[in-house]
Amino acid sequence: MDLTILVIDDQFGREPSMQQMLESTLLDFPARLHYCTGQVEADGERRNDLGVAVAAVGDDNRWSLVLLDMHFDSGPIATDGLPQGTLGDDRFGIRLEQELLRCFPALPLVRFTSSHERELDVGGPPRPFLSKLQAKAADLRLTLLDHGRLTPEQRRLLLKIPDDTVVSSPELFKVYTEAMRLARTDDSVLILGESGSGKEHVARYLHAVSAHASQPFVAVNLGSIPPTLVETELFGAVRGAYTGATTRTGKFAQAAGGTLFLDELAAMPLDKQPVLLRVLEERRFTPVGSDRSVEVACNVIAASQDQLDGIAAAERLRSDLLARFHHTIRVPPLRDRPEDIDAILAHELQAAQQSQGKQGMVVDPMVARGLRGQPLLRNARDVLAVIRRAVALRPNNSVIRWEHLALEPTPTLPDEVRAPADASHATASLTDDHPGSWCERLPLRGALTAIDDLVFRMKVQTALRALRHCRHPVSGKIRVLPAMQLLMDDPRLTSMAAKRLLNQALGHASTRPLDSDELVRMIKMSVEPRGD
Repeated sequence: MDLTILVIDDQFGREPSMQQMLESTLLDFPARLHYCTGQVEADGERRNDLGVAVAAVGDDNRWSLVLLDMHFDSGPIATDGLPQGTLGDDRFGIRLEQELLRCFPALPLVRFTSSHERELDVGGPPRPFLSKLQAKAADLRLTLLDHGRLTPEQRRLLLKIPDDTVVSSPELFKVYTEAMRLARTDDSVLILGESGSGKEHVARYLHAVSAHASQPFVAVNLGSIPPTLVETELFGAVRGAYTGATTRTGKFAQAAGGTLFLDELAAMPLDKQPVLLRVLEERRFTPVGSDRSVEVACNVIAASQDQLDGIAAAERLRSDLLARFHHTIRVPPLRDRPEDIDAILAHELQAAQQSQGKQGMVVDPMVARGLRGQPLLRNARDVLAVIRRAVALRPNNSVIRWEHLALEPTPTLPDEVRAPADASHATASLTDDHPGSWCERLPLRGALTAIDDLVFRMKVQTALRALRHCRHPVSGKIRVLPAMQLLMDDPRLTSMAAKRLLNQALGHASTRPLDSDELVRMIKMSVEPRGD
């Protein structure tokens, strides 16, 4: 769905030619701009009017962003069509801003005025600001990402995230937003994160959204290069530089015009770090055996799986070399962004099926639940490994359950809950007996966890049953809204709320897009015997 942006401005709101100019300058992505003057005209006079702008906003949930001019020209209209009274009235702009935020406290409001008027004295903290004189499409894009009201799909669109990159959690969206901001500069960037957390994905993204995207992206793992060959690998060598040496192009030269990614920076030998430091400072390097220096013509991004304090404490990286990386991006581990697990599971399941020629598989919702409590799975790479193994061992059109992942039982679950002969068996009979007698049979150790798991399974099965009950009788189409209205006994439930509730019932992130084909497979398998 296109973004909707309201521009409240006395000039842009009135002049179609100015609107066209604004849209050609600010839009390079799908969006619709709507305009309001914030004024009324009567008796040959143009008057500022709070009510006009409040009425234009109407419902604050409608807008992805509201751009508010702070200076309005009003007064008698001259022969040239312009008002000749109060010009540049920022007092009205301030009052209008306050009135809009009073009526719509959650309104995504950004000031839209001249660059030298970033802060107006309104007796409060400075408001977000977009310059009329200097703003380009990239500035509006970042303003939307920082201050707009966006769906995950709209956020992905603005960030230009590739389809093969899984980004679902707010934490990871922040990482990619910061990467897009830094891609507008040529500064060196250091990316920190645990092994497999996605540092190279972020580095490639930085390159892809930069001005150098059409040029080479060259990656080198410094930890895999023998110390004696570090300079040759990075800077190249000329024929005869050492015994048996032939002319060799180094990574810096290979990345000319593009981006050089130095992975595992902290693994670089300390005695070789001054050479890299000098190259980053002087922006020139000298191939081994040569007496001629070459200009560095690439951006440099580095990564390390160590945190800065750990690097400093272990003295593995020179402080002056660290200082040459002007910006730092931290990629959180998967355990700190559990919202990404559902998206990673869906993505890796599809990728594993395609690579192995399989089809029709679905993942039991309990798998994502179990992975959230599995400390051994630290990152997406680990999830990919267990899913690939499970897909290889399972037939087409089957359900992948926790036991198929060949992992240890979730450590947070006690033995009685894991064992089918005890708590798991007891919970299965909850609906057959009076709750009092069932509770007496349930082992006390881990009882609340067992009950929680049972309630979760009941929610999943009940949601699938409702979807099955409300399928279209002819086409078989999945109808989420009537199913959730039935379960909630609320005919006023909206479509968006219904999708959110279904995702929650299935144990997914509430904003995850619904896949009709996946729901059909889950419904089918929910009524089949579990003998697998």
